[in-house]
Parts: sequence; C-alpha cells; structure tokens
Amino acid sequence: MIEKIEYINEVFKTDITVKSRKREKVIGRFCLYYHLKTTTELSLNEIGKVFRQDHSSVLYGVEKIKNILSNPLDLFHKKCDSVLKVLGCKMPTIDETKDIKIKNLENELFKLRAEMERIQSNRQPIPLLEKINKLPEEVKENILSRMEIIIKMESIKVMKYRE
Repeated sequence: MIEKIEYINEVFKTDITVKSRKREKVIGRFCLYYHLKTTTELSLNEIGKVFRQDHSSVLYGVEKIKNILSNPLDLFHKKCDSVLKVLGCKMPTIDETKDIKIKNLENELFKLRAEMERIQSNRQPIPLLEKINKLPEEVKENILSRMEIIIKMESIKVMKYRE
C-alpha cells in the first residue's frame, strides 16, 4: 500500500496523505479509493475507515474518477489513466463510460429545462430575465428561441447516446 501511495504522490507531485482540499491531492486520493474498490473486496465503509472518511466520500471519489476517465478532455484524465493502469485497476468499459456520459448529459438537460421553466413561468425574478425583458421584443424572442434550441440539441445528444 505504501508503494502505491508513493507512486501516486510521484505522479501527482504532491502528498495525498496530507489532509487538504487541493485538487491534485483530492484526485490522487480518489485514484486510491478507485483502486481499492476495483481490486479488493473492501466495502466503501472499510475503505473510508482507512482514510478517516465516510462511505459517501469514498463513493463520490470513485464516481469522480469514473467521470474523469470517461472524459479525455479532463485535465487529470492522463494522470488518472496512467496511475490506475500501473496499479492494475479494472478500467471502466465502453458501456460504463457511455452510461456516465448519458447521466451527465441528462443532468445538464434537467438543469436547462428547469432554467427554461423558471424563465417562462416568471415565478421568480431572475436578474438575467430582467435584462432580457428590457431588450427589444425581437431580440428577446431570439434569445428565448436559442435557449429552446440548446435544450432540443441536448435532448438529441441524450437520445443518440442511448442508441
């Protein structure tokens, strides 16, 4: 275990055993959570006890690593990928990666729809809505139609990933 921590420290150029919220340290710890979860029979609670964390923190870390691995544009993708391969972790399959991307797109779509509903229902005054309402009518309609197009495009992306 100590060798693995030293290797992660070397790759992330930090000490992941120090209690800190710096992203490099946090992602390094998450890599270790992921490694322990995929290569051992330890439960989330047992992994959490080792790091003085609760099971939900460990679960969050494992899910975060899956998200990083499914997004090649993430700043930590290369580091996490190389660390986990060297540690001999079970890497997410293509289907698991697709599921993660679908879940992320559905979350974004949900947020966009909620925002559109707030704007259209006018239930809560929103600073952006107030600014839009002050614009000329054709500009206001243009902005709202563009927002609807964005929501439709996100819906199409979600449907394509499901296929």
